[in-house]
Amino acid sequence: MTAVENGFFQESFKTRMTELEKEKQSLEISLQQLSIKNRPP
Repeated sequence: MTAVENGFFQESFKTRMTELEKEKQSLEISLQQLSIKNRPP
């Protein structure tokens, strides 16, 4: 792997990690909302 390829890979990897982190956060929010709705009275 050349230095250029390696740099590009690291950039796209960072971008992917950021996307996954955002996805995870929105899923956690959805889970919290669901558990609030499904909590017995």
